[in-house]
Amino acid sequence: MNKIFSYIILFLFFYNITLSSQLKCNFQEVYQDGQIQNGILFLGSTQIRYQYNNENLFTLIYHNNGILYSVSNQNSSELVQINHNKEIFKTILDIKDNNNISETLHLDGMKVDIEKNKIDKFVKRLAIKSKDLNVSIFFIDCIEKEIDKKLFYVNPFYEYSENDF
Repeated sequence: MNKIFSYIILFLFFYNITLSSQLKCNFQEVYQDGQIQNGILFLGSTQIRYQYNNENLFTLIYHNNGILYSVSNQNSSELVQINHNKEIFKTILDIKDNNNISETLHLDGMKVDIEKNKIDKFVKRLAIKSKDLNVSIFFIDCIEKEIDKKLFYVNPFYEYSENDF
């Protein structure tokens, strides 16, 4: 499951998401079986926070040093470093300003369709398909706003609430 989130982060950087260096979006993942997961995305200039609203899930935090962390939403002391795809993130940081990306990509057996939002120049939807996974991720109500860097801390982990932003 963490592999999908690595790809999400990969595409967000790779696709020159916005003209601003910081962005907040809600997201909704819709799976083929009808399951839906909602959350919030914070994109800093070199960091990402991808947080599920469900207390039984987790928050992913990516740092520009190439490390991806998963923090349990129930217990923030449950911090796990995700060790795969580190080189991908380093590469993405190097090429994040590249706007010449195809709207369909094939990576590691996955087909990814990228749908742009023409109004605010952000990715509207990612459709990820493989033999093991079929999910659409919608990015909703994206706004450009300065993001407090404590949202990207993992130790100590900062608990986000709607009143913070």
